[in-house]
Amino acid sequence: MFTLETGLDNSYLPTAQTEHSAGFDVKSRVDITIKQGETSLVPTGVFIDQDFFRDMFEVEDFFRDDAEAIADHRGLFKWRECESFLSSHYIAFHLRSSLGVKGLILANGVGVIDLDYKGEVCGIIHNTKSEPFQIDKGDRIGQLLIMEHKGAFLPDAFRKKSKRAGGFGSTDQEAKV
Repeated sequence: MFTLETGLDNSYLPTAQTEHSAGFDVKSRVDITIKQGETSLVPTGVFIDQDFFRDMFEVEDFFRDDAEAIADHRGLFKWRECESFLSSHYIAFHLRSSLGVKGLILANGVGVIDLDYKGEVCGIIHNTKSEPFQIDKGDRIGQLLIMEHKGAFLPDAFRKKSKRAGGFGSTDQEAKV
């Protein structure tokens, strides 16, 4: 479901810490000091594995533009099932509660990560305390949860059909084909 930036060991893969954990813990891939009252982008080295969803639904060419081009009905059904999953789920980035007690918050409340997001997963962390806060490389900073949403049921008039162009802020950019 996730891949890592080149050079990071597997200990940076998002991991459910217990049998009944709701989310997957993510770690900072850098040492960073967030000054009092400031906000920093904290990188995790984690990327969403686009191939995971194709493999999960056994779809040959998941990100094609023309679903009708898939020849057999089973393939078309699988493609639509996969498309439905992508259109109705997202990954939520939540700050670890232990950091909230220490005066850190996510600047945007919760990070909403679309499943077609191609950039590195990062936390936008704000320090509310009156002293700097140190995050060390390898510290667990957040949790990723797979969430369902009902946006897939919105009429097409509310949706753009453009492809994602990249990472942060990429929904405001057109993909270059």
